[in-house]
Amino acid sequence: KPYFSLAGTIADTAIADSCLACFDYTNALADVVVGYMGAPLDSNGEMNTSFQTLTIRNSNGEKMVQTALEANRIKIGDVAKGSGVHEKITMATVNADSIVLQMIGGDVKEQGMPKVVGEVMSSLFRFIGPKGVNFARY
Repeated sequence: KPYFSLAGTIADTAIADSCLACFDYTNALADVVVGYMGAPLDSNGEMNTSFQTLTIRNSNGEKMVQTALEANRIKIGDVAKGSGVHEKITMATVNADSIVLQMIGGDVKEQGMPKVVGEVMSSLFRFIGPKGVNFARY
């Protein structure tokens, strides 16, 4: 099912209680953050060889990454790029997203949008939505 078609009540089982207590959801306290958001899509589908995004937050992170490079444990590709704007769609999503509303105690929609409409929205979002790093910011 497309994300837009999911019922808001999915948050009850999709989000662990420990996630609701997290004080560092964006890993702001980490020296280095590794993840797939904003990384280029790889057609081979192998997670152990696909690119990931590195966010180096401080000099400790720089040292860790440099050590891993020197030991041939990682390879660095091109700097991640993005296009499109994300600010308005982010706020619209936060204000209407049933999973977010569930987390903050808001009114949760029992049903998502019809599947056909959700599929259209998902397809449109691929063409007109933010790309690359800007999608990660979304």
